[in-house]
Amino acid sequence: MAFNQKRALEDYTELQRRISVGAYSERSAEHFESGTYPEDGVEESIDNLTELAAKDGLEFCWHKESSSWTLEPMSEETKAARREAQEYLDQQKYMTHHYLGGE
Repeated sequence: MAFNQKRALEDYTELQRRISVGAYSERSAEHFESGTYPEDGVEESIDNLTELAAKDGLEFCWHKESSSWTLEPMSEETKAARREAQEYLDQQKYMTHHYLGGE
């Protein structure tokens, strides 16, 4: 199934609206530590949409002047940050495997 940019943008905009008015459950420290999300699914849905967009080389961008979100080609800065984060995760996975359960 292809990434539907129009639908993703509509959904992302609505989820961000809910956050802006406080109509969601914020992740607690406990959620972060366990890798879970609150039951309302707002933050998890935003993360999922962000990842789907990134797979197509896109990112959601806020435009203050028009008070709207758009999907745009991912900036070099975002690409670099995502690469760095992935390298960190890969290193953590290697260390966990190597020192706690692997060869």
